[in-house]
Amino acid sequence: MAAHVTREIITRAARNEFRETFTFFSLREIEIMFETADLRPDLTCVPPVSGQRRSLVEQYYAAIDFANPSDVRTLLGAYEELLLRLESPNAAGL
Repeated sequence: MAAHVTREIITRAARNEFRETFTFFSLREIEIMFETADLRPDLTCVPPVSGQRRSLVEQYYAAIDFANPSDVRTLLGAYEELLLRLESPNAAGL
């Protein structure tokens, strides 16, 4: 019998692209976008990335099971908030 392999719904490459886009915003704005989606960071996670903003996003990612549709649906709420802010004319000086 073959072992069941669980696939991540959002690839690491896609998550990294979103992480980099979050870095256009302040730490507090990043927190608000994730909190709006009811996500909390895993503060015990020590990410292998540089920068406070990247590390903060990785701490939120550490609390998500990317193979779980419910977790991914919640994360999509944070991504939606990010995209809405990017559409705003005053988005992080963009």
